[in-house]
Amino acid sequence: MGLRDDKRLAAMRRVQEVALELFEARGFDDVSVEEVAVSAGLGAASVYRHFGTKERLVLWDEYDPMLFEAIAERLAATPPFEAMVDAVCDALGTFYARDKTRVLRRTNLAWKTPALRAQALSDLNALREGLVDVLARALPDRLERELHASVFVAMLDRCIDAWRRDRARTPLVTLIRKAARVVAKLG
Repeated sequence: MGLRDDKRLAAMRRVQEVALELFEARGFDDVSVEEVAVSAGLGAASVYRHFGTKERLVLWDEYDPMLFEAIAERLAATPPFEAMVDAVCDALGTFYARDKTRVLRRTNLAWKTPALRAQALSDLNALREGLVDVLARALPDRLERELHASVFVAMLDRCIDAWRRDRARTPLVTLIRKAARVVAKLG
């Protein structure tokens, strides 16, 4: 990424931080995008251009494209499910220390706000579809790709929920590795 992309991502993180503060203080439904924009020192049009929707202010992150790329790189030498687990665990290692608190705040807000939870479930479905596409390099059968991706996404969702309920005391990577061992025993 170039300097322009870095600045854009930093600005988006800053706006998300402002939004999280407002949503946590007053509730998601009681804060408008316009209020977030004013508090962040931007116009509402800029916030909408970067995020698109109010829900994206909470649920946005920059990680999925990196995850897909990391999985694709591993598929030549690693079984598909293991490639997905390793890629997500490695990705967590790169941003977990910096973003753990922000991710936990986003996750908590999403779980207690119906509109956000509905969008988060839609996002999980989009993640599953993206994984199905990435896995095409290693698995020619669409049903097999869909099953791998579906099991992985369900596992990830359960791990994130366990991590949230535990207040992030157990590292998310630890929970994902544990869950992957359980899934392996199912086979």
